[in-house]
Amino acid sequence: MKKHALLLAGCLILSGSLWAGEGVSITGCWVRAMPPGQQATACYCTFENGQTKAAGVTGGESPLFARVELHESLTLNGVAMMKAVKELAVPPRGKVVLQPGGLHIMLIAPQRHLKMDEKVPLTFTFADGSRQTVEAVVRQGPAMGNHEHQHAPAKPAH
Repeated sequence: MKKHALLLAGCLILSGSLWAGEGVSITGCWVRAMPPGQQATACYCTFENGQTKAAGVTGGESPLFARVELHESLTLNGVAMMKAVKELAVPPRGKVVLQPGGLHIMLIAPQRHLKMDEKVPLTFTFADGSRQTVEAVVRQGPAMGNHEHQHAPAKPAH
């Protein structure tokens, strides 16, 4: 009887560790450094789905920003623009990489100026109601080029 109990306990531990390896992992999180007074910046990361069914990221929040939104940069008729994304679909056993010039997380209305190398807590919400908190490091990103969007329309020169 004792052997069977140990075998059962071993199976439960093993199955638990296999189950814990499934799900969505969020890695490589970083936030673009912003000058004082700027009212928005972006966060980039990779969502990797270890499940056999699709996962959907539906939103997020951070105590350091008033709003956290999913966005996509795109160019239409030669004009760079940005649009909100309702849900970010992460395919089964696949991944989605958020990067400058593409999908990203908009961080809007900072509570204060962020310092270089500071860790920004972000909590992501998934379509199934689950939540996951990560830390994104503030760092200087690649130079913004024509492929990136602007967060506010440019004012005409006088």
